[in-house]
Amino acid sequence: MKDMDIAESLLYQQSDTALTILRGIDPQALSSKKESARYALLMSAALDKNYIDIASDTLIARADDYYSRNNNLRYRMLAAYYHGVILRNAGHYSAAIVSLEKAETIAVSLNDNYHLGLINRNKANVFNATNNIQGAIFYLQKAVSNFSEANAHSYKTYAELSLAIDYLNSLDYKKADSLLTNIQKESDDPSLMHNCNLIRGKIIAQTDAAPKEAILLFQKVPQRFFRVLDYADYALAHEKTGNRDSADYWLSKGYALCRDQADSATLDYFQSKICMNRGLVERAYFLLKQASSVQDSLTRALLQQSISGSQRDYYKNETILLKERMVILRQRGIIIGAIGLFAFLLVLIYIIETNQKKEQQLKEQMAQLILNKKENERIKVENAHLLGSLFSSRINNLDALVDHYYRCEKERERDSVFKEIKQCVDSLRNDPEAFSALNNDLDRYCNGIMSKLRKQVPRIKKENLKLATLIFAGIPDSVIQLILNKVSPESMRMARSRLRKEIIASDAPDSDIFLNMLKKEKAAAGGDK
Repeated sequence: MKDMDIAESLLYQQSDTALTILRGIDPQALSSKKESARYALLMSAALDKNYIDIASDTLIARADDYYSRNNNLRYRMLAAYYHGVILRNAGHYSAAIVSLEKAETIAVSLNDNYHLGLINRNKANVFNATNNIQGAIFYLQKAVSNFSEANAHSYKTYAELSLAIDYLNSLDYKKADSLLTNIQKESDDPSLMHNCNLIRGKIIAQTDAAPKEAILLFQKVPQRFFRVLDYADYALAHEKTGNRDSADYWLSKGYALCRDQADSATLDYFQSKICMNRGLVERAYFLLKQASSVQDSLTRALLQQSISGSQRDYYKNETILLKERMVILRQRGIIIGAIGLFAFLLVLIYIIETNQKKEQQLKEQMAQLILNKKENERIKVENAHLLGSLFSSRINNLDALVDHYYRCEKERERDSVFKEIKQCVDSLRNDPEAFSALNNDLDRYCNGIMSKLRKQVPRIKKENLKLATLIFAGIPDSVIQLILNKVSPESMRMARSRLRKEIIASDAPDSDIFLNMLKKEKAAAGGDK
């Protein structure tokens, strides 16, 4: 489409014009999936380049899904990158890292240092949002290196500015000051100079070096560049010079700009330092306690989305990432796959007990599975934190029991171990918390599908709800048979048929979605025979 060609050619140099052109296109008039995906990608990119942050991934997810199955590597990389940016805007930090890691893998293969810089800069933003300053510093250092290799001087200096801020936040004042000096030598950008003066003023204010010099630096900067914490340091500098009225004035300016509890808590901390300087110990203690309480609650919330080094290594597994159609759910699907693998082991053990003629064949299969055990253990441990499911701890126990079973030489001991295995399977089958965790993940990453099912089919039977949970999560029919105690493929087909009839009879508004999920997972499992 000609308009999209023009918009794409203007995207990097005249992004506002590109956005205007794209807004003039009616997406409903696009005649193919290819055009729709391209429009979704270009519109997401244009919004980002015009500093319009959106938190809904409805548009970009369409492009990411299409290009993940397309040979255009550049578009695939861009779709994954902008998906990661939007997920970061929405606060879905783990999911954002998934998309950014996928984009990084492709950018490396394309030797695209410019976009590698953007990717690493956004990873740093994620780590800053989760209060992992050291992680943010690591990725900002990579971003500076990428932009340098791409000769993107402006992007490099702004990445260095962000790095200086993180050094300041980690109290590494020497490195922060060194970076600021380099920036001021290499650039004459007025905006950069103002920000450098702000940061250097904050360093001086916090280190008690020369508060009057800090005040002079703050006075050089127009107030439109001030953020909440800048006012706090400005007030602290005035307090240290004895200008209490000025300190109170600038602190009140900071409170007026507070956007959330985190901003208020930070200003409370600075005000407590000022009160302590004035001998108002009780007031200082109250403010400090108040700030600490807010920080504790924020920390607990952020811990739920913490990103560890092991997660980062897992996300770099290109084979898994590039095959994901439902990126976040399939990420958790690795755990379900591991469950299916070990459930299959249990089926093999049952066959050994009931049919000795197949023992040799099963031992050969087990030998092959044991060769892969180390890798499976790594994936399982790294992803147990991601899913938060009760399944993973049960699988650890089952795996140990299976290994012990094959090491047993005495028949009596083997019988005892087999009974333990059976008890573990029964426990897994009847654990409501495990199904609840799986329900929550499906709701989170499949547009609330389980909540919709319960609401629109209110009389759905408990057994059918469990069956729908397992089918929607992509668990193979053979594993569902084991978990739900279906003794044969025929009983599984009948259970699936009853679920389908119950959905149809409910006349649910989203019945087509539910039925399509049943068909899709049925096809993925090989279909009924």
